[in-house]
Amino acid sequence: MTWFDSELKSSVLGTLADDNKGRGQAYSVEVGKRSPVGGDLSITPQIQMVYSTVRFDRFTDPNDAVVSSDLGDSLKTRWGLSLDRQDGRSHLYSVANLTYEWLDGTVTDVSGTPIARANDRLWSELGAGGSLIVGDRLTLYTEASANTAINDFGKSYGFKGVAGLRFAF
Repeated sequence: MTWFDSELKSSVLGTLADDNKGRGQAYSVEVGKRSPVGGDLSITPQIQMVYSTVRFDRFTDPNDAVVSSDLGDSLKTRWGLSLDRQDGRSHLYSVANLTYEWLDGTVTDVSGTPIARANDRLWSELGAGGSLIVGDRLTLYTEASANTAINDFGKSYGFKGVAGLRFAF
């Protein structure tokens, strides 16, 4: 669960909303089965389903336009395959995923006019990552991936990168 407290501003209209509250929730279930393929290598087919919803409080802008959240739900499934190499202190992996959005996107109502936003439904993703245990309590990790809509291949895309450390107490 996430709570938002926003101040919305426009370069033309000034402050649209001050102290606007919002809420978000996400629920997920994931299943996978790791199978060894020889040596330190394994392959893991996996599937995940994620439901999320986001809402914000209704507000009236300086021109008396009433803005409200009509639809902010998402239901996605992800089908993936991970190829992993693990030894005692390191883990390297690559992943290939297909993601499908089952719902119709988001809608914000502005004084009775719906403003809709929807991405392509089917996306592909390729990624790689790894982790390294350093000492008894420190783990370094990283992951990078790129995705693109299947229908609009290479025109709609995204990149993601994560790096960090975990320290056990």
